[in-house]
Amino acid sequence: MAKQGSALLKDAVDFYKKEKKKVALKAASSRAWLLALTVPEIEGWRTVDLEEPITLYVVGASVRGELVSLHDDQQLKYAIGRWTHSKHGACSWPPMYACFYGHQLRGQAMTAVSLPKKSKLQDAPKVLIQVEAKGKSYFQPQTGIWAVPSVRPTRLMPGAASPETAAEDVA
Repeated sequence: MAKQGSALLKDAVDFYKKEKKKVALKAASSRAWLLALTVPEIEGWRTVDLEEPITLYVVGASVRGELVSLHDDQQLKYAIGRWTHSKHGACSWPPMYACFYGHQLRGQAMTAVSLPKKSKLQDAPKVLIQVEAKGKSYFQPQTGIWAVPSVRPTRLMPGAASPETAAEDVA
């Protein structure tokens, strides 16, 4: 009887090990599938998780003494030293429409500015803003544009208020 009980115990342990291995493989497969779902593939863009902040340049406008975004009809206000986060995509990859766009070169940021003719900010003074950026981001190698979920303005760049004065910074 002792041998039979020992054999049953061994069979039970072996069965448990096999089932545990199946569950672990299924979990690993599920994690890989979820990761594939959460990291978007957008043609022409590479995903980059910026754990450490990088320096980018964005162009804003000065409206009644406030720094505002050119691209969301003055809803986003920048403040030097304060982090601003995208409205969507917290703790995951944000959708592209919720990102802030910037360049690593000052001249590229200034020459990339294009507003619709009916924009309220068409005649507003433009301001080049140096920002720190971090988070789950996108980079387009062909144009050098970054799409980032979090920015913190660190300083206003003097003497670069128009594309003409920034043209020498492109190189």
